Amino acid sequence: MAFLPKEALTLTGGCYCKAIRYTIKIPAWDHRHAVPNAVETPISATETVETRLPVVMIDHCNTCRQVAGAILQSWLISPVGWVEWDVLSKEPADETLHLSTIDAIGPVRDNAPSTYVTRFNASDRATRAFCSRCGTTLTYISHKRIDTPLAAVDITVGSLDNESLKLTRPERHAWFDYGVDWVKSLLTKGDGGFLVRHGEGNLSIMPSNTRDDEEIQKEDAHRTCGDW
Repeated sequence: MAFLPKEALTLTGGCYCKAIRYTIKIPAWDHRHAVPNAVETPISATETVETRLPVVMIDHCNTCRQVAGAILQSWLISPVGWVEWDVLSKEPADETLHLSTIDAIGPVRDNAPSTYVTRFNASDRATRAFCSRCGTTLTYISHKRIDTPLAAVDITVGSLDNESLKLTRPERHAWFDYGVDWVKSLLTKGDGGFLVRHGEGNLSIMPSNTRDDEEIQKEDAHRTCGDW
């Protein structure tokens, strides 16, 4: 990803209930794989760089939108070998299993451990995974190159921890031609200043400019999104 630091770094994330956790270990820029035939990534109005993994994109496809239950999905695409998983087992109960990407969220295989990872195949081309305890959508993995060195996994950007999310800026849109017109307009042209911006879920409260990020995050951890 063009906007990440050039140095090696680690991103972390997982599901809401913490039954499923992952760690993405991204090497330094010189050791990140180039994406074959990809359009270069703009980093300013006049500069572009070679597109290398991980790639972070906003996805407008209808299937991903429906599976996420949100107007958009956003993915971080990484080689499977960069990602490790710590997953709670169901049997025996609550034992933490350290698994590879393929074993944790890939297609179901014989003798797979019993965990809170649930797979869903929208087609025979890919496997999606989510947490069966809290419902968090986590991954999409294509079967096309799954047993090759080019195997990659798409991880939902929204499942990243806050500190990792701050580093993870999208660099492109995917399936843009298939997107919803008002969503595309909102992203590319802005809201025109006409959307009401509430500081919280309470529809009577306007935004506050006096609270810092740490204070807001502490409050958010104890608040239910649907409260209004």
